[in-house]
Amino acid sequence: VYTPFDKQLAQTYLQAAQKAWGFLRKQRSMKVDWQEGDDTGSGKYLFGEWDQQESLKTDQDDRFWAAVELYITTGKTSYEKYLAKTITAFDYGEFGWKDPSPLAMVNYLVQKQRKGSDKLKLEITARLMRRADSLMEKINRSGYRLAIDKFHWASNHKVAEEGITLLYAYRITGNRGYYKAAVEQLDYLLGRNHFNLCFITGVGSNSVRNVHHRISRAKKIVIPGLMVGGPNTDAQDGIAPKGLGMLSYVDDERSWATNEYAIDNNASVIALMGMVMAQT
Repeated sequence: VYTPFDKQLAQTYLQAAQKAWGFLRKQRSMKVDWQEGDDTGSGKYLFGEWDQQESLKTDQDDRFWAAVELYITTGKTSYEKYLAKTITAFDYGEFGWKDPSPLAMVNYLVQKQRKGSDKLKLEITARLMRRADSLMEKINRSGYRLAIDKFHWASNHKVAEEGITLLYAYRITGNRGYYKAAVEQLDYLLGRNHFNLCFITGVGSNSVRNVHHRISRAKKIVIPGLMVGGPNTDAQDGIAPKGLGMLSYVDDERSWATNEYAIDNNASVIALMGMVMAQT
């Protein structure tokens, strides 16, 4: 990323990454430098009451991603050997900050800098295709052709991420069914849903307006291009209706559980849009 613009800075970053990796290789278990109050108002980003994914109990998924990026950057076989040894611990699931291992897998699969291991690529492909086919089963059961059947925190984010997985499946197989299914995930986010509402501000004739977003609230404006979290059956804020699955949503600036904007929400939908456009 940085080498074409500042080789010295890029080298500094690479050296820091390699030193960090060297430290991790000496640590068998995850060490967390976190104190109560560090993230007041946003949660601790660790395994807890709201975030209960098993991947948050360990940093092995993060190490796997680091090894992929260091292999792509340096080409050193030591990183690839680590990947081959540890990949059995991972399946291809929903990727994001809670578990970046699927992101690591697709990066390894699509990168062109290094030849890579054919065996490792086949293992990754098998995992990705299992995931994509399970998503297709959900889509075929869904009235709205959705790849998710549970609606919790940031369900819109999950819809977009699953759309990305379907597009990778299309890229691998050439099967247009995966492509059409990915587009249907975008259709849902843009308004083909129970609320007839586009979950991205400023898009279309009926889009979300009352975003839980401090700048928007302070300025009393609607900043275009923000995707909100979407239906959340847990409705932790007490504003959105609780326990209604897809219907647990309200376009209300007080509803931080359903109507909050976040950069990872936008990252997922922008990536989905970009990949859809690239395949048309």
